[in-house]
This record gives sequence, structure tokens and C-alpha cells, in this order.
Amino acid sequence: MNRMKWALASLMLVMLLSAPGLSHAALCIPEDNQHVVLSRSEISWPGRNSGVVFDVVVRGDIAKPTDEYFSSVTVYFLGDDLTVPNCKVVLEVNVPQMDSARVRPGLLGAQPVVDIITEHHGGSGDQFAHRLFAVDGDALRAIAAPPLEHSNMGGFFVGDLGRGRGVGVALWDADWNGGGHYAPHRYQLRYFIWRNGRLEAVPMIETRRKIEPDPDKAARAMALPFRDQTGQELMPFAGFSP
Repeated sequence: MNRMKWALASLMLVMLLSAPGLSHAALCIPEDNQHVVLSRSEISWPGRNSGVVFDVVVRGDIAKPTDEYFSSVTVYFLGDDLTVPNCKVVLEVNVPQMDSARVRPGLLGAQPVVDIITEHHGGSGDQFAHRLFAVDGDALRAIAAPPLEHSNMGGFFVGDLGRGRGVGVALWDADWNGGGHYAPHRYQLRYFIWRNGRLEAVPMIETRRKIEPDPDKAARAMALPFRDQTGQELMPFAGFSP
């Protein structure tokens, strides 16, 4: 129950501070004649990591439409005094042809993590990439390289994996090796267990039967005790019509 309350509080905080005009990153962003700021998200871990606050800024090429081809994600460390933010750049990721992006805070046990989620929109579906970073003071350390990817038929989870597996990451997706795009498919499930400050992959599991291609329906069909955290409904291009 405490985990659920914390997750809900964190989500509400991110949604609140993502509103226009409320992000302290406005004090950090330098003038740039080549790019336009498309979105900002301020994230923290209330009661867990006091004083650690990051602002995540998504920029796009000013010469292109603002609803496609985002170009970079920059993370600023703000420090304790948000009226005079530190503005230390701790991460800058260039992602060509990125149609949208969002960020969410998470926990691997006591370790705060940042999940930067980017989306690429295809002809009949979407591809999502998760760049996962551990928070070490005012720095971010990559713990998922290369990014962990899935389609809009799959899902992603960070936290307690249940059934004695411990904490880590779960990634599942349809094995699209024939048939209609949104026909039932076998699913592949991968676990990454958090041990000694790193993610360790375990052998992939593939379902014997075919499952309806939907992130949460697939999770239920595989009896997973968690659901997709990607937030596909929050991404401008996400979704499908099977």
C-alpha cells in the first residue's frame, strides 16, 4: 500500500510540475536559435531523496514542425534552492526522429532511477525506447545501454517484480514473425534483476500460446503482478486500432 501511495504521489507531482510556467528549468535553458523547447518535466522523490530535483527539457529542431522529430533531451540538476537553481547539465541525449518523449521517476529498491522514454511513430505502430539512469547524488549513471525497446504491443516495468524475484526491470513484447500486425502473437518476456548496482539479464521467456497484442492484456495473460509503466496514452502518437 505504501508503494502505491508513493507511486501515485510521484505521478501527481510530475503531472503538476509539467504544467506550463511551473518548471524551474526556464531559469536554466540558454537561448538557442536552432531549437525550440517542446516540453519540460520536473521530477523528484518526495521523502526518499530530499534535495535531489531534476528538470528534463525536450527540444526540437526549430525548422521542423513542432509535433515531430524532437532532437534532444537535456537533464538539469537543480539542487536544494529552486529559486536559484544549480542548472548543472547532467545528461544530454540526442535522438534523431524522435516523435515524442516523457520522463518518469522510479525506484529499484532504495535506488532512485530516471526513465527517459522516447517514441518513434511508424506506419502502423509505435516503437518505444527506455533509457534508464540511476541517480548518484547530482549525477545520472546509465544502467540500461543500449536502450530497452518495445513496440506499442509491449510494455515496460521498473520495481518489485514479485514472486521472490526481487527488484528489477521487466520488458515484454509481441514476437511479430508473421500474420497480421494486430492478430494474436506469442510474447517474449525478459527480466533484468537489480544486483550490486547493475541490471543483470536472465534468459528470455516465450509464451507457448498466442496473446492479444495489448500491453496490459498481455501482462494479465502472462500472470504478471504488474502493468506497463510506459504511459503510452500520454504520448502524442501512441495507440493503435486493431
